[in-house]
Amino acid sequence: MITLGIIGVVAALTLPVVVSNYKKHVIATQLEKTYADLEKWIKASEVDNGSYEEWDYTLTSEEFVQKYFAPYMGLKNCTNVRDGHCFAGDQGSRLNMWKKSNGQFENYGMWLVYAPKYIMQDGRYFALYNKYHYSNSGFGGEWKYVNFIIDVNGARGESILGKDVYVFTLFNYTHGREQKGLRIGTISGGGGDFRLPSSTIRTDCTNSGYSCGLLIQRNGWKFPKDYPLKI
Repeated sequence: MITLGIIGVVAALTLPVVVSNYKKHVIATQLEKTYADLEKWIKASEVDNGSYEEWDYTLTSEEFVQKYFAPYMGLKNCTNVRDGHCFAGDQGSRLNMWKKSNGQFENYGMWLVYAPKYIMQDGRYFALYNKYHYSNSGFGGEWKYVNFIIDVNGARGESILGKDVYVFTLFNYTHGREQKGLRIGTISGGGGDFRLPSSTIRTDCTNSGYSCGLLIQRNGWKFPKDYPLKI
């Protein structure tokens, strides 16, 4: 009985760690796969539509998806679903799609409301926001970029930034820290600058979750031991 009791105590102590490590492995694997998939879809689209640098960033997000990505991805539109949900936070309103890492619902202005949302063939959730902006101010010239918001485990998760939802950005301009190409993170999350110290990225990861994926990428597509969010 004593032996069984000891085994029970050890199991109770170690099982949560085992479960957490397994979840981290699954999510990190899916994150790496998603990054590779985005690169693959971008290249496939470039074959038919030319370099991403020449794409039409003045299109609406829905038009952008249909022209440059839908032909190469298995997508089922779930933007207007009312009897189910796409992303865990959407209960038909489309306003609260996912939570930030600090627990608050993400509702960045109105762009999330109008961003088209889809379910991939393998169950991942996918949203896209296309941005074109021209300014003569100190920010300089044209801003062209695309945000991909992807829930790597779909309906199996909570839809929380940094835990199962990750943001990727295709930058089509170079200004300051942002560099052209596919990056993990957003402008505000430092996704365009791999030179930022990990401490800065961890702070953003804790406060919002936008750049959390960059910490995993930097660590060889594995969760670092000092990852700021509990998985």
